[in-house]
Amino acid sequence: MFLALTVQVSYGKDTLRVMFYNLLNFPGTNPDRLDELKIILDHVEPDLLAVNELKDVDGANDILASALSSKYKRAIFTNGTDTDNMLFYNKEKVILHSQEEIYTSLRIINHYKVFLNDPNLATTNDTVFLNLYSLHLKAGNTSDNEKTRLGEVDDLMDYIDNQTNGENILIGGDFNFYSGNEPAYTFLTDSGNTTIYDPLNSPNDWNNNSSYSNLHTQSTRTTSLGDGGSTGGMDDRFDIIFSTGDILYTDNDLNYIVNSYQPIGNDGNIFNGSVTGTSAVPSNVADALHVMSDHIPIYMEIETAKNLTGFKSFPTFQEAFEIYYTINNNQIQLNFNSIENKTIITNILSINGSLIKSQTNNIQSGYSNTTLTLPENAQSGLYLMNITDGQESWSKKFTYFHN
Repeated sequence: MFLALTVQVSYGKDTLRVMFYNLLNFPGTNPDRLDELKIILDHVEPDLLAVNELKDVDGANDILASALSSKYKRAIFTNGTDTDNMLFYNKEKVILHSQEEIYTSLRIINHYKVFLNDPNLATTNDTVFLNLYSLHLKAGNTSDNEKTRLGEVDDLMDYIDNQTNGENILIGGDFNFYSGNEPAYTFLTDSGNTTIYDPLNSPNDWNNNSSYSNLHTQSTRTTSLGDGGSTGGMDDRFDIIFSTGDILYTDNDLNYIVNSYQPIGNDGNIFNGSVTGTSAVPSNVADALHVMSDHIPIYMEIETAKNLTGFKSFPTFQEAFEIYYTINNNQIQLNFNSIENKTIITNILSINGSLIKSQTNNIQSGYSNTTLTLPENAQSGLYLMNITDGQESWSKKFTYFHN
């Protein structure tokens, strides 16, 4: 499929909508929840969607195909010993740079590193990264359960302190914390070289406490739907997004939009009740939240001075190989994300098939980039860019304006 493209650079602030959601063993015993999930996602329109309790790669593919639009891509599925995580992202605003797994005594914690799809990146070389950690800690309110959660958080912070620069971090998911006094909560927010904050600054006793009813994220149900979900109504703050201070408190490339953090569907008036009684969202969204999961999603917005309309993606149809490009004057910057080494040949052709430029690059596994410069005598007009790895070939049309 060919796509005609004209690149225009403009300036202004843009917003990233970030959402974490426990999907209740999706697809599980009730796989027919895609319609409900689509209603929720159409309402929130997240740019970054990190999910927990995903059962298998088929579930991830179903979500991408049926609950999200074509502007979304997903990360590579990692299969752990229990349910798993996944990141879905708006490819028009961010590009997945890399992903890593942190192994704990129970479930994998996934680290997804994305960067902003900035149209000026080829000239400024000012890459803005955002690090998302998606997790689902041990459930239960016994002392042994608390010790397991503490161990999982210890594994996470050891990774962050020793293998990253500790910048632009969001840690989200189902923590299963019953209180802000729990050792794992305290360890997360008050230990290590990287300081992590609760954006709502609420280290309190949330469990079954009506004083914090506006923070609760579980349970959406008061009666069983037969899918294994918890009941008891909204009385726990299990789902949280934590952040580093550079996002929350400094004048940064990524800045938290004050008061944007919210549990979707919680109006503060449904303590111990069903989410169907909320006034925070339309009734069809409330009904969808009730059916989709026993948790409600959590959400926050981040502002950036970058105008996120830059790199465009090639339809490679490969989970393990992604191509992005942007055009600035006579330079085409190509970004590759691959799980294996490849030899890539890029050909630029006139619309009548004449070869204008050819370049060969040996790319390594992981993230890499290169720049292709069009000849000085290249005229304004419509061109074809063809990229091949020797086995498959991908093409797109683009419009070039000669300065």
